[in-house]
Amino acid sequence: MHSKIVAIILAAMMFISAAVVFSSSDDSDAEDPETITIEGYVASENGTALASKDVFIEDPLSSTKKGTTDSNGKFSITMDKPTDVSNLRIYIVYEGNYNYKIISAPQGIELLGMPEDDHTKLSLDLTKFPLSGSTYTLADNLLHAIQVANATSAITVHVVGKNSKELYGAKISLYDGQKLMASGTTDYDGICELTSSIIYDTYRLVIKCNGYDDYDSELVVNYPEVLPEITLTEKQAPTFLGLTTYHVLMLFGVILGLALVVISYILVARNWKGMQED
Repeated sequence: MHSKIVAIILAAMMFISAAVVFSSSDDSDAEDPETITIEGYVASENGTALASKDVFIEDPLSSTKKGTTDSNGKFSITMDKPTDVSNLRIYIVYEGNYNYKIISAPQGIELLGMPEDDHTKLSLDLTKFPLSGSTYTLADNLLHAIQVANATSAITVHVVGKNSKELYGAKISLYDGQKLMASGTTDYDGICELTSSIIYDTYRLVIKCNGYDDYDSELVVNYPEVLPEITLTEKQAPTFLGLTTYHVLMLFGVILGLALVVISYILVARNWKGMQED
């Protein structure tokens, strides 16, 4: 009798243990986050596939996942399912940076605004795209790819001199290293517009104007902009013993004038004396 009771108790304990293990397994499975996959294509402005471009998809409430386009311009990114699939961000690294302009994109991808913190911001609303299983397809071929190109900008430079006087004829040059990217000359209002294709990047701005010291400074171009007024410094005239060239010449003129007066006086005095002796 006792052996039967012990057997029943042991059997009950085994069932309880199995139930606990099974329950724990279920809880573990339930804690595993559900994932989604996002696929699409990236192409140039002429529709050519862009390979080896890094694509980032960010969930503002969670994390960011990265993918890279293959030789066909296709990317595939798997990430934890966002709480809000309509409020994501997508970034593309183009020509070594995040700054680019969107030529075209599927409905559901929009430019959020001007580049900030070296990122061209794009919103991504997955509810606008077809879902198959756990995969969202942003584009199924290059015809519907995200088409991008280098972002370009125009720069307006305003140059003034002493007393904020607008400087006419100042030569403006924009360099990328030693390479001249754009150049121009200020008008009568001291304005010069550099309208060449200038991508968002860091450059060297050089301004030269007769009678003024050269201006040479780093310039970060993030978007079409009018630069703050740039004031050039007048060149200081060379000095000799604390006197400027102008003052030295004036002093030389005075001394020469006095010398001529003295010489003239001596000559006149001699002639006068000769006349008296005659």
